[in-house]
Amino acid sequence: MNKIPHTHDDVGWLKTVDQYYYGARNYISNSGVQYILDSVIEALDENPDRRFIYVEIAYFWRWWNQQSDTTRNKVRQLVNDGRLEFISGGWCMNDEGATHYSSIIDQHSLGAEFLRDQFGECARPKIGWQIDTFGHSREVASLFAQQANGSDVNVFYSTPSCYFYALNKADRVWTSKTDDFFPYTRTPHGFHTGYYTSRAALKGFERYTNYILQCARQLNALANLNQRHILFPLNDAMGIVQHHDAITGTEKQEVANDYTQRLSAGIDVTMYLRIEFDDKGNMQKIINKDKQIAISLVSQGLYWYPSYPGNGSGPDSQASGAYIFRPWSQEPSPANDSKTIICTLTETIQSALIIYNDWASFEVSLHPGSLTIDVEWTIGPVAINDNIGKEVIMRYDTDIDSAATFYTDANGREVLQRIRDYRPTWNYTVTEPASGNYYPVVSRIWIKDSTRQFTVLTDRSEGGSSIKEGSIEIMLHRRILHDDSQGVAESLNETAYGQGLVVRGRHSLILEPPTTSALIHRVTAQRIYMHTLSTYAIPPLSYLNYTNKYRLTWSALSTVMPVNVHLLTFDQLDAKKIVVRVEHFFERNEDAIYSQPVTFDLQSLFNSLGTIKDLLELTLGANFSLNDLHRLVWRTSEGETSNNTSKQSPLTGTMIALNPMQIRTFQVTLQ
Repeated sequence: MNKIPHTHDDVGWLKTVDQYYYGARNYISNSGVQYILDSVIEALDENPDRRFIYVEIAYFWRWWNQQSDTTRNKVRQLVNDGRLEFISGGWCMNDEGATHYSSIIDQHSLGAEFLRDQFGECARPKIGWQIDTFGHSREVASLFAQQANGSDVNVFYSTPSCYFYALNKADRVWTSKTDDFFPYTRTPHGFHTGYYTSRAALKGFERYTNYILQCARQLNALANLNQRHILFPLNDAMGIVQHHDAITGTEKQEVANDYTQRLSAGIDVTMYLRIEFDDKGNMQKIINKDKQIAISLVSQGLYWYPSYPGNGSGPDSQASGAYIFRPWSQEPSPANDSKTIICTLTETIQSALIIYNDWASFEVSLHPGSLTIDVEWTIGPVAINDNIGKEVIMRYDTDIDSAATFYTDANGREVLQRIRDYRPTWNYTVTEPASGNYYPVVSRIWIKDSTRQFTVLTDRSEGGSSIKEGSIEIMLHRRILHDDSQGVAESLNETAYGQGLVVRGRHSLILEPPTTSALIHRVTAQRIYMHTLSTYAIPPLSYLNYTNKYRLTWSALSTVMPVNVHLLTFDQLDAKKIVVRVEHFFERNEDAIYSQPVTFDLQSLFNSLGTIKDLLELTLGANFSLNDLHRLVWRTSEGETSNNTSKQSPLTGTMIALNPMQIRTFQVTLQ
């Protein structure tokens, strides 16, 4: 029997990060992380048989910076002896439903970098540890694998590494699961699908902040500023907000405010489509004139589910709240039966603003040359004068015969098939027809038939589903008056300036044949996630003198990057070293051309930066050489062995080969 002593230190939940660390406001939660770490190190030092594991590097980093050299040396010895083991190694224990894969990689890299710098190879995390998330994502499992996270009963202190090594040596045959663990529930009416949308403003701000961080990293590297340390506050804030009680929106309001403040402080660093409307402002038809296909929109607009109030007396009286989505009625109500329509027609834009009431509206826009239709929505302050909580959705009802099937992304990357009222690996009994069919939508959701695919791209994490045939619905905002009894003890009733919070966001709609849709939605989703950053400064010279003295255009890319390749990370380590992550962001078999393997020359891409002296391939976490990775091999009941994500195409000079959905990480050393 393996006994694994551990602690679970939420990086914010009922208290803020600082309050948890210092042990403040113990009347809310009697916990102080600094004292936990103090006592653990003391206990380990007293008994050489003891073992302990730790996860949340955001806290350990704080604690480490306050320790004496004597204590630090003691901890280093505990790590070298294998008695203190860091597992997962991320800045936090990230959520798996509402997080984007780019941010998951970044927060793990931040933690791994600290561990490598302070403890060396002995501290490299070998095990993933996700014990408090609300469901498990297939994409997160894939990312963890790429980070290399390898009849008498004896009871002894152990670690997960020891335990899994023992299991591997037993040479058992294991069953495998190819779908995911969403949606999560513990009771018939307690589906944790509300958090996919909870605190929509925070989810949108997190996405925007990550975009600023990526731009800042690239500018630091391209200008060779060697000022990476200046970005640490933003790296820290972004790492913290990936926590499973942060971006999820399942924290107290004060804690949500603290997360927002941390992100804000870190920052201070031709017409191919046609839309037809009826006289009530409803989109009737979307026509792709280039591909000669169309879908009829039976209806489209804003609706709301009434939140079930509950009373906390048992599973049948489960209330809707920050975690749980439980509607009082399975049929949502329209935001208003009548609408006001304002149309704008210019050479650069055609738009229709549809106003339902003083708290719900959206604008549909077409831009020349665009292959998408933009739907910008504004929700709030959601009316609660009737004492009913409201869960506001956008619904697109089409004439597509979707056969109860729809598709959602996993952490903004892979796409999984979903079938209404069905689970692939177990018999599902329907107890909540709406919430039991909701799934996390980090970047996209679609329905299709044999000739048409209708895709909706989102600008933040939201919950979504296809509750009825040919329909897509996405939850935009939630204002709820009751707590769902999951520990927060607070209703999800966000306010600003004494009124309900106003949230704005965007959907991008795509109509394409299924055979060509991937090219449009894959590329567009990347552009939404990392759109152009416009900045302005007052020049010290006149415009004429400025243009004569300085270059007005410059690109770091000397050649065009392949369409199916994305520069995921470009982060300067020092004056001569840069971490570069590149990914093939198409899946197998989804596009005849762009789902093929691709090869390109990294030197040719970045000739403007100088000559590449050395190219070292790293694991996904960028914390050690890929050649040093030796993963355990597992046998499955399907006759397969564990995945071979560590087996990459060998490097030939600076030529990089990528297979579909593959990410490769390199340390580039310049001359």
